[in-house]
Amino acid sequence: VSKDHSLRSSGWAMTSVIIVGNSVGTGVLSLSRALAQLGWGPGLVCLGLAGPFFWLAGYYVMQTHLYIDGKGESARTYGDFAGVLAGPVARKYGYGLVYTLAFMVTGGYMLTLANSIQQIFYDVHLCLPVASLAAFALVLPGTQLRTLHLIAPHAMVSFVALLVVIAICLYFLLSDGASCDYEPPRSLNFWGAFNSVGSFVWSYSGVSYYPEMLAEMKRPQDFARKSLGFAIVAMTGLYALVSITTYATCGDGTPPSIVLVIPKGPWLRIASIFMAYHIIVAYLINSQVLIRGIVTACGWDKALEPGFQGRARWFAISTVFTALAYLIADVIPQFDNLNDLTGNVCCTQGCLILPPLFFFLVQRVAPWPDSACKTALTILGWPMIVSGIFLFFAGTTGSIMTIWQDAHSDDSRRPFACQALS
Repeated sequence: VSKDHSLRSSGWAMTSVIIVGNSVGTGVLSLSRALAQLGWGPGLVCLGLAGPFFWLAGYYVMQTHLYIDGKGESARTYGDFAGVLAGPVARKYGYGLVYTLAFMVTGGYMLTLANSIQQIFYDVHLCLPVASLAAFALVLPGTQLRTLHLIAPHAMVSFVALLVVIAICLYFLLSDGASCDYEPPRSLNFWGAFNSVGSFVWSYSGVSYYPEMLAEMKRPQDFARKSLGFAIVAMTGLYALVSITTYATCGDGTPPSIVLVIPKGPWLRIASIFMAYHIIVAYLINSQVLIRGIVTACGWDKALEPGFQGRARWFAISTVFTALAYLIADVIPQFDNLNDLTGNVCCTQGCLILPPLFFFLVQRVAPWPDSACKTALTILGWPMIVSGIFLFFAGTTGSIMTIWQDAHSDDSRRPFACQALS
């Protein structure tokens, strides 16, 4: 008999590992460049505010999950939250948002993995579309894992792999051997600033997946205090260490990916292999959320059944979405711009707007007794919503303008451009 690992199988530590494994890789890769684009003042403000803001977002999500789950309703995704609290139209919007985010994120990870493959074979003229095909082949077998619980052990190992990459990068940064001869950021303007802020939002993009993680926890009430608390501290610490060190060393020559501070040679190859493994696991976490959600939302429950037929259906669906991720990676072959667009379009809603909004809706139907905690949560929720709405419009506009300008001013940034390293 096949065991259903989706039913409360994860402890708080394993959930914390999944949070870190899902978000920290591309955050570490891209934040140094975002800090270089914004400069020390605005960049450090964004870095300092992001951790507390997104812990609070996770707390709102946890409280909403506990309320809906306590009613005996499904509380596995934002679509479930919105359906219970605001009706069927809101349910469809919630599903659409989460799965659009997951789809965009898988495209970003596919691009990152393709870049890592190019760095492994840096001395070969390997074009990005070909490297993306190799990335497609690498991730497809792992997409057959149908629950987050089954991916969690790999997430733990992948985090260790990421630490190895960071250690190698820091060695070169601190020994004056780093490669820092990259094109400086453009002059900062209004739209460019909010495009870069999207990188900080994107670095904590896992907030939208917290309902999935809560649904698999043995004790979901431990989520904010233990799982998320540890993860936020670990993520913010790594982000600060890497981005500040890289920008302080490279200045305007900060590369779009921290791995590129490693000069071409055996260490770049080794670091890229470890990074590729980490990115594969991060891709699988997002892919699992996307595919399982689509299967559930469309009523294709037979794809979740044990046995050959269930796995064959899952394989067909996962192959289609992996192929679509390949297309995203090559249509927008600009790692920093793709991350910024995803952060501004989807993460502003899923990470800043919806968590406090869900909490406010819960308070309408099942209000807490008046207390200092409730007052603080109410006061802090409104700035999150307002900033999320503003970043959604300003950041999305900035991202689209930046992608358009880059694609029309630099042939190497056009869709399906080669971008070979040699």
